[in-house]
Amino acid sequence: MRLAQRLLLGSLLVVGIILVLVIALSERGLRGGMLRAMGDRMEADARLLGELWRPGVDTDSLADATAALLGFRVTLIDTGGTVVGDSQFDVPALDRLVNHATRPEIVAAREAQQGEDLRVSESVGDEELYVAVRAPLGFARVAVSTVEVDRTIARAGQSVLIAGMIGALVAVALALLFARAVSRPVEELSEVARDIASGDLS
Repeated sequence: MRLAQRLLLGSLLVVGIILVLVIALSERGLRGGMLRAMGDRMEADARLLGELWRPGVDTDSLADATAALLGFRVTLIDTGGTVVGDSQFDVPALDRLVNHATRPEIVAAREAQQGEDLRVSESVGDEELYVAVRAPLGFARVAVSTVEVDRTIARAGQSVLIAGMIGALVAVALALLFARAVSRPVEELSEVARDIASGDLS
């Protein structure tokens, strides 16, 4: 393999590794940032929900109404961990839901007034971000599926990939010019050295 080809292949390898690292790190950072921002908004919404939850209020109707306004799944949980309202389940289905007292976000909210957790929902089946706050009558919790977050990240990743490929093409063109500029005098010197070694002193 000629020197120019080796230099070009080495440059392509470096550019490829950098491109993969940029995409991976940007997607990871973007996901974390989006989830943090979403969690902050969800906490504020959960606190508002907790203020709206008063004695005598139909909890399941409140969960349904606020979920429609907020765009999040809404769950109201009493102090014992029983779900008394959920925007994704009707009243008869609430009795079949397991006690939520040991859910990580509820445990944290009981101890520190607020808690959150990212996990696969046992009742819904997809990955969700949960944020719960302590309320006068129990715990107000909001949740959102991370599917839309991942879709947004995938679209951003595609944009980064396209930009990276354009940059890679430019880098390849520059690497090719560099490889030729560097390898030409080296190859000429090598040819002269071979000629001298064979006795051709012309």
